[in-house]
Order: sequence, then structure tokens, then C-alpha cells
Amino acid sequence: AVYTGKRKLTNSTARGQTDWGPAPGYWRLDAILGYKFQLPKSKLPWNTSIKISNLLDEQDGYYVLAYHRYTVNPGRTWQAVVGVRF
Repeated sequence: AVYTGKRKLTNSTARGQTDWGPAPGYWRLDAILGYKFQLPKSKLPWNTSIKISNLLDEQDGYYVLAYHRYTVNPGRTWQAVVGVRF
């Protein structure tokens, strides 16, 4: 779980604009699932994993705070990884 709390605007986010209020806080839930295995007659260990960011597909987290607007985060993204150690 990732939490970004309510925060005041700074010079880099306000860009000389009037103080239009604090940026809202939000939660994001990420998940990762992995498995390690070894193939028969092989000495090499294998790793597989899948990572899902923004698991609940919340799109109300904001990351650009300039010029009196919020920009919505992208929805759910995922990544699959397969690796071997030798």
C-alpha cells in the first residue's frame, strides 16, 4: 500500500499561481506474486513474477499540480518477469 498525504503547494508546483489549496491525499494498492523453481535435470534456478500497480484501478490519485489543475493517474498496469540465475 502506498499513501501520499495531503500536501501544500510549493514554488515548483504553484509556479507563481495563487494558492488554490492543498493537493489531496490518496492511497494506491500494488501487488506482486512470485515463484521460484528449478527444472528437472537443471542446476539453474528460475524466477517468475507478476507485478500489478494500482490493483484496484483507482484513477483519482493526482501527480501534476500546476496551473490550477489535477492530472489523473493512469489505471491499472502490470508487468510479467521471467529470470534465470547462472
